[in-house]
Amino acid sequence: MKKILTGIMILMVLFGCSKQASLTKKIDKNLEKREYVAAIENAGKLIVIDENKDASIEKINLLIEEGRDYYKKTILIYQNDGNLKKYDVMLNNYESLNKINNVLRGLNTEYREKINHDIEDYDTEIVNVRNTAAEEYYQFANEKYKAANNKMEFRNVEKLYEKVNSFVYGYKNSLELQKASKEKAIINVVIFPIKDSYYHIQNTYLGDTIHSKVLDSLLFERDIIEYTNIITNTLQITDENYKKIENNDVSNLNALKDNDIDLVVYARLNSVFYETGILSTKIKPIKKNIKVKERVFNRSKGKYENIYVEKKVDATKYEYSKKSTAKILLSVKIIDVKQNQIIDVDTLTHEVEDVVKWENEVVDYRDYNTYYSELHNKTKDEMLYECANKISEKYKNKIISFLK
Repeated sequence: MKKILTGIMILMVLFGCSKQASLTKKIDKNLEKREYVAAIENAGKLIVIDENKDASIEKINLLIEEGRDYYKKTILIYQNDGNLKKYDVMLNNYESLNKINNVLRGLNTEYREKINHDIEDYDTEIVNVRNTAAEEYYQFANEKYKAANNKMEFRNVEKLYEKVNSFVYGYKNSLELQKASKEKAIINVVIFPIKDSYYHIQNTYLGDTIHSKVLDSLLFERDIIEYTNIITNTLQITDENYKKIENNDVSNLNALKDNDIDLVVYARLNSVFYETGILSTKIKPIKKNIKVKERVFNRSKGKYENIYVEKKVDATKYEYSKKSTAKILLSVKIIDVKQNQIIDVDTLTHEVEDVVKWENEVVDYRDYNTYYSELHNKTKDEMLYECANKISEKYKNKIISFLK
């Protein structure tokens, strides 16, 4: 029993030493990054397990003094800065000072009484910084709101009002102005279906597959979709309309102006190419070790027996390679409806290859059995689907470049 208790005590001491070393290491790393709040929190934990309480209390005293000095000096440096971003820095530092208070409040009374620092409340300063920041951002946002004359500028204004509300939610009429700014920042985009009645993959038209993938992936671009309204069915496009756009005539899109449409995206499959696997073969003679059955006379038994022996024989190695290729060319036009003009023309292309390799060896020896193998390329549908995924990504990025 005594041995068991001794063992448990040793383990507890070792565990305590290990935890103490770990906390000391964390404090050193915190100080390297000037993360004083984290360092003080870890020092508070260290007091509990450190047998040398006086040393731990001295350490936390020094950390609190150094941390408070660092945060206060940082606030003083930024107070007279003319950049509005100073308020984020000041607020973070005041909140850090309050977090030091939280550590002090959480300490056991026995340890708390030995610490030389009192609780310093910065709630009033935090409220003042928030109110001042909200007011200055509000005035700045109002100026930008009045001067804004395009959707991108209203997008920036909306972010400014969002900043106002991050300091003081609902400050004056900032919520209403933020909503109004966002409405003015929305870009209404019509993405026409890709006209295609020739190319099929997996029982759907290739053009429909690309179009659907682009629409789906755009919905996951949060930074873009926040300020974009994608419309797919505003105007029924006839074959004649498609031909006009292809010939750079956008007069048929005038009706979209009344619906406050900003951009029209038009795409057409220029070509879809697929080349089935082309086989190439390399032939070379080799020597190969094989096991063959031989009939030999066993003198001790006085009869013939079949045994397997290893022989080096002539053989032919066939090295096969088969490559399939798929390629898609997609022409894209971006049309500014308000200006009634095409602002970008581009041809997107992507090609995928699938190469398979294998080899066979044919042995030229009696009736030796040779086993043949063959590998096959991906199917046409598989390769065109892969190519459609890649071209869809390029198409999406092209659209995004006009929505930023």
